[in-house]
Amino acid sequence: MNLTIWQNAFTLFLSLLVEAIPFLLLGVLLSSALLLFVDEAKLLRSMPKHPFLGAIVGSLIGFLFPVCECGNVPVARRLIIQGMPPAVSIGFYWQPLRLIQW
Repeated sequence: MNLTIWQNAFTLFLSLLVEAIPFLLLGVLLSSALLLFVDEAKLLRSMPKHPFLGAIVGSLIGFLFPVCECGNVPVARRLIIQGMPPAVSIGFYWQPLRLIQW
């Protein structure tokens, strides 16, 4: 094998890793803050039970948090663990509004 191919692959791997780690850490910190500071019962009462409305609310909540897709995974997982309706958590994780975020 050509050594430059392996060097290029390793450089690409490291650049993606360095780019993703800060956002992943931000998502983990946000998930931890949800666990520690947010009252689960109050949060669950304020979320809509209808799946379509829940997806819209989850998408709007996700638009406000400054994390990328890799940081959304821990937060969406924490929301599901806390009993959030799946539509809200999935709407938070996958949002069409993410296209207009920078």
